[in-house]
Amino acid sequence: MIDRMSRVITIKHYGLISVTGADRKEFLQNQFTSDINSLGNLSARPFGYCSVKGRLCATGIIININDEGQYLIFIKKTNVDSFINRIARYILRSKVEIKISVKKSIYGIMADNFSERLKESLFNNSEVEFKVAKHYPYEVIGLPDGRFVLICSENSSINDFSKRFKLSVNPASENEWELSNIENGIVNITPAIEDLLLPQSINFQQHGGVSFKKGCYPGQEIIARTHYLGKIKRNLYRANAIENVDIGEAVFDCSSQKQIGLVVALAQRDDKTFALLAVINRSEESVSGFMYGANKKKIILNNLYKVESSK
Repeated sequence: MIDRMSRVITIKHYGLISVTGADRKEFLQNQFTSDINSLGNLSARPFGYCSVKGRLCATGIIININDEGQYLIFIKKTNVDSFINRIARYILRSKVEIKISVKKSIYGIMADNFSERLKESLFNNSEVEFKVAKHYPYEVIGLPDGRFVLICSENSSINDFSKRFKLSVNPASENEWELSNIENGIVNITPAIEDLLLPQSINFQQHGGVSFKKGCYPGQEIIARTHYLGKIKRNLYRANAIENVDIGEAVFDCSSQKQIGLVVALAQRDDKTFALLAVINRSEESVSGFMYGANKKKIILNNLYKVESSK
C-alpha cells in the first residue's frame, strides 16, 4: 500500500557536519548544551552551541552513528561556516576533525501523527522520537512532531527510497518545513539572531536541547543560574503578519513605540499571511506588537500569544 499522507521535501537550506576522531564525544560534551555522554547509538537530540555569554550561536540536531565512528550535525546551512569556525578554535590537541559532509543529501518527510505504516516499515514499530533507523544507504531520524529527516548517501536517491518503502513522493516546499517548525515552537539560530538569545528565551529546554545536570560548557554558568533562579527576561511568542518581514527585525509596542523584542523565525502561511515566532520582553507581555517593513510601513502582528514552556 502506498502512503499518500506523506510529503517529501528537499531541505537544501540545511547542511550536515561530520565530527570524527577518538575524542569526539568528550569534545562535544564540553561544548554543547545537551548531554552527549548519554546519547546512545542510533539516537539523536537537539543541541545548542553558546558563546561565553550564554547566548546561542547555533542550534541543530546531533546524530550518533557510532558504528561509523562519527557524529552528524544537522544544522541550518547559513550557520555552517560560522559554527565550524567558532568551535574549531577549541580543538587544540584533541583528536577531533570537523568538516562539512558533502556526500550526503537531506530530505524531510512530513507524515501526520507518525503514519503507522511508516513507523512499522522504517522503525519496526519500536521507539521513533529522536531515534535513527539505518536502511543502507539511508538513515532516517524520527522527530517528535511527526516528521522524519532522511539522509541519503552518495549514489542513492529519494526515488529509490520511495520505491523500497512504497512511499508516494508528493513534493512539498522548504517553506512548509519551516512552517511546521513555527507551529511546533522550534527556533533555529541564523546569522541574524546569532549570539543574542539565551536557550530559555526560545524554550529550548522544552525540546530537550539543554541539560542542567551536565558539567561545564561555554555559557553554562549563566544558563544554569537563569534556570535555577527563574529569571527569564524574554519569552517566545507566535504571531501572524500580513506582510513579509525578516528574521532579526525588531518588534515594537503599538502604544509606546518602544522596542520590545525581535523576530526569530518566519514562514509564509498562505497567499496573504506570514507566520512568525518572536521573542518578547516579559515586562511587555500585555502589549500588542507591530513592526516596520522595508518601506517603513507599520505591520501589525495579529494573534500574538505566548508559546508555553512545559519545563
